[in-house]
Amino acid sequence: MNQFPVSASQVARILVLGIVLNSGIGTTLAQSPVHHTEPADLLKNCPVGHRVQFEMSSTTIYIDIHSLGSSSIYDLFHWVSGPDCPTFPVQMKSVQLGGTILHELDIRSGLGRGLMRLYVGGLPSIAAWEPKFPNFDLNRSATEPWIEMPRRADNLTDYEKPILRNARAYLIHYPAHNGTAEQIYSVSCNGKEGNRMCSANYHVYSDLRAGARYLYTQTDLPIPEIVEPESARMASSDPTTEPGAILEFDVRLRAWIERMQQRP
Repeated sequence: MNQFPVSASQVARILVLGIVLNSGIGTTLAQSPVHHTEPADLLKNCPVGHRVQFEMSSTTIYIDIHSLGSSSIYDLFHWVSGPDCPTFPVQMKSVQLGGTILHELDIRSGLGRGLMRLYVGGLPSIAAWEPKFPNFDLNRSATEPWIEMPRRADNLTDYEKPILRNARAYLIHYPAHNGTAEQIYSVSCNGKEGNRMCSANYHVYSDLRAGARYLYTQTDLPIPEIVEPESARMASSDPTTEPGAILEFDVRLRAWIERMQQRP
């Protein structure tokens, strides 16, 4: 026998109260979700144009955080400032730049449109990264950067192998100026026309005490013919050709680094 009789009207009121309470809790939870910060919040919290001071081994570079690639955004978020915009010097050996750098460099040749990996940084040892190339007499009177397609190796049969048939190697020359010796950097490309990759090991811009390395796609430009005579080693500087586009990219990247070294 029930010792506490409850009327039907009381049961109804209890049920209604339970529904209201449950509904209120659900509404509160829906309106107040827990927000977990993520690397994208770092970009939201940094205004466009805010340049972070990156202290590198041999130089300081001030870079808009929106110009950085995903790996450097990840590093800043997890190891430096979390979701907050850095307003203090950040020490890094190098930083990855994102695809927006192509717009900043005004690259219209198609280089890097499909894929680009670009890193800029300081130099652990200037002497260790000095280019080791022979002293060429070719175009010694040049006053502007130029690009060369060196003669192929003595064993020309190597270039008939399928993996090397479309390979092209280039040397970018920066003439001596302001007491700095001529600087020479190598870039190589390979792959079928329309699906090529070009890469450069660490380029040492020794007068800037900075450097860069990069890998990018080259999908728009034809593969240049190989010309053997010594006098034809100077490649085209026209950016509608593969060597000319590579030269333009490197020259503009170097100029960009020099601008970013200036304090905002």
